[in-house]
Amino acid sequence: MKTTQLIIEHLIAGIQMMIWLLLLVLSVTGMEGFSLSELGINDTVALSIAVAFVYPLGIIIDNMADLLLKKQEKKIRQSIPGGAQSMRRLLILLKDASTEEQFSYIRMRIRISRSACLNFFMLSLALLAFTIFQLGDHAHFSNLIVLELVAGAVLVFLSYYSWYLLTKSCYGKLARRYEEIEAEKTQAS
Repeated sequence: MKTTQLIIEHLIAGIQMMIWLLLLVLSVTGMEGFSLSELGINDTVALSIAVAFVYPLGIIIDNMADLLLKKQEKKIRQSIPGGAQSMRRLLILLKDASTEEQFSYIRMRIRISRSACLNFFMLSLALLAFTIFQLGDHAHFSNLIVLELVAGAVLVFLSYYSWYLLTKSCYGKLARRYEEIEAEKTQAS
């Protein structure tokens, strides 16, 4: 896998995480008086500080999402005949750059959707907290809560379902590639 892809994945996940962390902070502190310029921090410095945190946050959320979905991933692998075989071994056997790119792309999408699932869940909670603590006296408070719950549930479901389908597809393709290798061995002998 290319290092650039991993960096991009972690930046995406980290930006998502930073958004819900900021919402949690604003839920407690409120929006009044929130000015970086009053603290002597200009936009360039603020952006530099944010970027310095985004990448490590992306790594953290990716590891947390991996930990949370590891058992389900294992179940998916075991449910596919031949899906529990080693991807690394397959790539070494094939020595095919296009196959390696294909699996690398699928794995990237799996990691992004896996992290997005956890980030969307946390974003939904942070948005609910913000609405409750900062907008509790808003005229359409109950409508906002319902909208946030529905939108959050939809985003979490869609990202989880994407992760599930991508994971199933990845291990299905892995199993088929091993079957192709075995078929080629049988034909050669």
